[in-house]
Amino acid sequence: MPNYTYPYPGLPGGAPPQAVLAVLIPSLIVSVLFLVFFVWIYGRILHKAGYSGWLALLMLIPLVNIILILWFAFATWPVERRAAAMGAPQAPAGYYPPQQPQVPVQPAYAPPAPQPPAQPPQPPAQPAQPPAQPPQPPAQPPQQPGGYPPPPQA
Repeated sequence: MPNYTYPYPGLPGGAPPQAVLAVLIPSLIVSVLFLVFFVWIYGRILHKAGYSGWLALLMLIPLVNIILILWFAFATWPVERRAAAMGAPQAPAGYYPPQQPQVPVQPAYAPPAPQPPAQPPQPPAQPAQPPAQPPQPPAQPPQQPGGYPPPPQA
């Protein structure tokens, strides 16, 4: 059996400690970020159901997290109890009736409203016909000297 000697005893494959830390530190940071994110998500869900958001920290404890999920899935939520106390109708378990829209739904495209039928086009007004001859001034009786009209004829 050959005798293997590693330059750095105790580390897998004889990797230098700097290489191990270069992989370990970023993976530890990413793991903590995922852990905080999922605890925050569980806290928001529990809060919306009416429970304290701090119960989400129980998700970090092995076996307790499974019990918490089962309890949360089959228990009557505080939100449901408050709704029943206010007289909200109870739906059968596992049945969610269709919701009526609260706002009237409008189509994405509404065709324009029909316009009333247009009036048939009117023929253009005829321009006034000029008279065939210019108007004649009325005939004046002949004047006598001095500007007096003649006496009437009998």
